[in-house]
Amino acid sequence: MLASVTSMFARDVTGKVWVKENGSQKGIPGMLVSDGYNFATTDEQGEFTLSLDDRASAVFVQRTDDYTADVAQFWQFVADKSRFEFEMTPARKPSLPLTIIHAGDVESDNLDYLEGVRDIMASHPEASLFIMAGDIANRDVKCLEVHRDKVNAATLGIPVVYCCGNHDVDFRGKWAGGSKCPYLHTLGPWWSSFIHGEMLFVIAPIYNSWGAPLLYSMLDFGDYLKKLCARYPNYGKVLVCHDIPDLVGYKVKSNSGDIDLDAENFVAIIYGHKHMNIAKNYASGRKAYSVATPNKGGSGGFGHSLRLIQLSPNSSTSKIIYWNLKNHLAIASPAGHSVAISADGKMQISVAAYNGGDDIVSVMATIGDETISLQASGWMAWTGQANAVESGICKVVARAKSGKVIEQQVEFKADTSTLKWTAALPGEIALAEPLLANGRLYIALSDDANSENGGVCALDPADGKLLWHAKTRYGIRNNIATDGKLIFAIDTRANIHALDAATGKQVWKNDSDPNIVSPSASGIVCENDIVVGGYGRHLRGINASTGEVIWRNTAWQTEERTPAEDKLCLVGDSTVLVISRLNGLFRHEIKTGKVRWQYKTLFLNGTATVDGQNVFVVGQNNELIKLSLADGTKISSTRQSNCYNYAGAPVPAPGGLLLVGSGNSGLVAFDKDDLIEKWRFKPGNALVTTADYVMGKPQAVTATAALDGSTAWIPANDGWLYNIALTDGAVLEKINLGAPLLTKCIVANDTIYIGDMTGRVFALGK
Repeated sequence: MLASVTSMFARDVTGKVWVKENGSQKGIPGMLVSDGYNFATTDEQGEFTLSLDDRASAVFVQRTDDYTADVAQFWQFVADKSRFEFEMTPARKPSLPLTIIHAGDVESDNLDYLEGVRDIMASHPEASLFIMAGDIANRDVKCLEVHRDKVNAATLGIPVVYCCGNHDVDFRGKWAGGSKCPYLHTLGPWWSSFIHGEMLFVIAPIYNSWGAPLLYSMLDFGDYLKKLCARYPNYGKVLVCHDIPDLVGYKVKSNSGDIDLDAENFVAIIYGHKHMNIAKNYASGRKAYSVATPNKGGSGGFGHSLRLIQLSPNSSTSKIIYWNLKNHLAIASPAGHSVAISADGKMQISVAAYNGGDDIVSVMATIGDETISLQASGWMAWTGQANAVESGICKVVARAKSGKVIEQQVEFKADTSTLKWTAALPGEIALAEPLLANGRLYIALSDDANSENGGVCALDPADGKLLWHAKTRYGIRNNIATDGKLIFAIDTRANIHALDAATGKQVWKNDSDPNIVSPSASGIVCENDIVVGGYGRHLRGINASTGEVIWRNTAWQTEERTPAEDKLCLVGDSTVLVISRLNGLFRHEIKTGKVRWQYKTLFLNGTATVDGQNVFVVGQNNELIKLSLADGTKISSTRQSNCYNYAGAPVPAPGGLLLVGSGNSGLVAFDKDDLIEKWRFKPGNALVTTADYVMGKPQAVTATAALDGSTAWIPANDGWLYNIALTDGAVLEKINLGAPLLTKCIVANDTIYIGDMTGRVFALGK
């Protein structure tokens, strides 16, 4: 009814779309013009007449492979205008597959991240589009204005596309320039479309501001989308948005029924909002890509990221680029007392090399008279073999695509080596701790770039030999579990997998509900033949033998779109502690899922820890909280530690200590009775910053500490493994492994097992 009423107030406006040729205006025929509700096509002279809907705020022209306009030129305010003139410029037609640079959620007027964008463009001259997927602002219109004026086709040299995020529309009354909304005032229409590489890109608005009321209807956007799809039935299509309109990516609602994205040949969704690197697969082959932020850590332990997408009408692929990790070259083996020798007597070479958006294309290692060309393994690992020598110098030269050369050399002594072996796995390692059980070392693999190569590997702990590799497609980002017969893992879409511990063969798989919003970055536990895993409404208890669901979580009252990264905490053999970012901490019964108690608060971090009758958990804004295990009531807390956003678990230690890492200020030893800081250990600056909203490269400890007698082993984001004294935090030993260490190491007898972010595993002698 609304549409029919508003159409009564439509008025006709005219205009022209033209290009400058020989000093005069040449009209462009066949250009599509819209107000977001109705459409018009230019005639042979470039003229158009458009029926302007009363709801319209802007008139815009669709950019094409032949003609384009910059971010401030393709649209105009309606106001009281009756005629609209659009000057276009000839476009550079891109080749297929399209190469797209994807960013989101910068929330700032600081443009340092453009250094990474330009590095990618230099390394990938075929890049033809830059997409900023919303949340450009943080309640300051200057963020929008700076991006409009300094991040555009004129400054970057390729087309730039924006969409509005919730922070861009919710200024809580702080309007700009007399406009009802700063986004509309600076960056134009809520929704629009353009042609790029003979594909139709549709820009969608955010469906909720979680603050000021929206000034548009998502159903009206659906009407626009439906009409647009009817005009381009055979085009491959891409939806660009801040968050997926229906939250799961199957349909878009309109005033006249749903639009099925698969039926309309959408091949990708490109979005932001989550502050996470997510790739979601659909049965049709379509993918949805979210990217973590380029200037701060993300939810779930993600680093400062840009995503590079290659897209064709039928498929897509991507990779994550940690743009501010530059000029990095580190030799893990052979180096110092870390020299790994293989079973056939070869010296193992393991190197980490990275230069942000400037791809490393070759790495050469020279030991004595022998020069070896190393092979890429993982996003920054390079490996090879050399003839064994007792001692010497290993010189490594890495070359980037730009021609930049990075060199490093180290001395080594094989006869005093503490490195037993190193292995490069066919995937990356996120927050999942190694699992030593059944005479095997199990490692979970993540895949945040494409969600195709996630899985679990089993290694021989004696020599690192790969025994089996089970693929789960979606990545396994957090802890796995075992009952001695099966290995249990939960992937990033909350599917739960049971693998035979001896062979890796799938015994059962419990699929998640594809219509539930939340992804899953949490871990999994198994107790009394019940597996518990999942997040939000995905949280469930499963029969460990059969894979059948015993119970599902119905207690959490708020739908959660971004998961916590907790590993889940078993309490004895009957309950489990689970963190909810929006609801607090729950104690669930393992057998029934019943909630015994809830500690209600926002944005808890890491994983809860039980110590006697107390529970310790890290809260927001540097808070360390002590709760009663019996009923979840708060006993005490402190905000004096400056420990912000931890992904691990607090560790009770001898001497009445509690070891708590942080994303911004090292690791703190608290007195667990009064929560007073006793000492603090600070590693080097992080190679990759993973704590939510933390900027720069702080001294971060994302991983849980591992106790070893009167010492603790501390893996750090700077790529070093530290052994520190529990008395005062003094460093007793440190080993440079060269890549971020985000997960706890395993201390077993005389060996330490640890994995790094790039997918390497090391066995170190104590």
